[in-house]
Amino acid sequence: MLNLKISKMKHLQKLMCTLVCMLLLSSNLMALEYLQVGSKTRSMIVYAPANIPQNRPLLINMHGLNQDAAYQQAQAQWKPIADAEKFVVVYPNAINKSWDINGTTDIDFILAIIERMSSRYGIDRNRVYLSGFSMGGMMTYYAATKIADKIAAFGPVSGYLMGGPNTNSSRPIPIIHVHGTSDNVVPYSGVQSCLNAWITRNGCSTPGQVTDPYPSWKTGSTAYKTYWGGGDQNSEIVLITLEGKGHWWSMDSSNSVSTSQEIWNFCKNFSLNSGGGSSGGDELINNSVYEIEFATNSNKVLDLRYGEDANGAVLQPWDKLNNTAQRWVAVSTGDGYWRFISKASGSNRCIDLDSGNATNGTSIRLWDNYANDAQAWKVTDVGNGYYKVTSKLDASKSWDVPNCVMDGSKTLQLWDYYGTSCQLFKFNYVGLKSATITRDENVGELKFSIYPNPSTNGQFEVSISGGNEDVYELHIYSVDGKKVYSKADLLNGINKVNTGLKPGMYVVKFSGQSIIEKLIVK
Repeated sequence: MLNLKISKMKHLQKLMCTLVCMLLLSSNLMALEYLQVGSKTRSMIVYAPANIPQNRPLLINMHGLNQDAAYQQAQAQWKPIADAEKFVVVYPNAINKSWDINGTTDIDFILAIIERMSSRYGIDRNRVYLSGFSMGGMMTYYAATKIADKIAAFGPVSGYLMGGPNTNSSRPIPIIHVHGTSDNVVPYSGVQSCLNAWITRNGCSTPGQVTDPYPSWKTGSTAYKTYWGGGDQNSEIVLITLEGKGHWWSMDSSNSVSTSQEIWNFCKNFSLNSGGGSSGGDELINNSVYEIEFATNSNKVLDLRYGEDANGAVLQPWDKLNNTAQRWVAVSTGDGYWRFISKASGSNRCIDLDSGNATNGTSIRLWDNYANDAQAWKVTDVGNGYYKVTSKLDASKSWDVPNCVMDGSKTLQLWDYYGTSCQLFKFNYVGLKSATITRDENVGELKFSIYPNPSTNGQFEVSISGGNEDVYELHIYSVDGKKVYSKADLLNGINKVNTGLKPGMYVVKFSGQSIIEKLIVK
């Protein structure tokens, strides 16, 4: 009898331990936070990586009808992506598990979430992304018509506004939509009409570019991707179609794609203060010299093999040598693209796509500058100071080094963009193509400087010395070449200037001479 009691007690202890563990796991998964929004108390699950620095993105991910935040957290699996990329994820709860897609109740909730995360984590308010599943996807589209000035990019999944598309947004918006062809709740057949309305709203190019299978290297993938680019304000639209998938958030990376990873890979390219997407290059200065550093290894830069100035010369990663074979002049084409001319080339040769062939594995090389699309590249900010460089001939393909080999044995090629480190670059500013003004040998060097730079609110001092004129002119241009400010009464000595320019990067010309300085306004 005693042994039986002891056995029952041990069994009870194990059962209690199991129940406690289950409760702990459950509380970890469903740890709700509460937020007062007007007269309503709202709830949400917040995940932030440990020791996350300030100025990182926020992604808000909304559940479907009759689901909740915990369910969405479990199916979307954002944690490993957020840990790797260092961003905050919030899973909000709808009232009665249904989103308000006609009024402002949940719009106000989203805005309140942004405020709370800003005060707590110092998030980058220019990089807030909104995504949702099913009715959460409908809410995503609805929010695009209400708060496009607060959300940088949108990622609806298996959901669109059932009453027909509404594109009454304050600006063109980037969208990535993921949907299964066998969805019997929100039919796939309605996706294209929804996206067509936004393609028209954004002014994107048609027809879309199709990658099938997607990713292209995964021959058995049941997914394919359609891309519409070239939209107003650098907007882009992507549809990822999941053949045979139903009404769920698919994370089937073995046979198709990870929906969450695809949404992040798209959204992270966009920022409210730079547009993002295909425009990129907002931080490049026209006719300026750059060293192009690889993310894989910060000691390796883009190098012209053997410094060879000849058609067909190949490009490779190589140790920093600070020579002209590793210097590239960025020249704006005026339509959001750039050409990169080698400083080692006396013939103005530039980075070129071999034979204009935009297929995987095509060599990227040096060639005579014909100012064609095979020599035009988009430079897109992907965060943390890194950029991707994609071809004008196919925006889904980027500069790449095979297998990320950095010893010079592999050369630069074109390949599908996956966001790997060997497809990401830093553009280290070296100087402007013409950085010194010499007016006349008998007069000497005219010296000109701006302080402080960066300036606050466009206010700074201009110091002039060594000149032989009574009055000098200052002209400031945006990075796309538009004149935004002029002052024609500068004198030798210190001159106070108040431009009133908005935050950004600008190019300064002095007295009609060559470009001599870049100006940053904060």
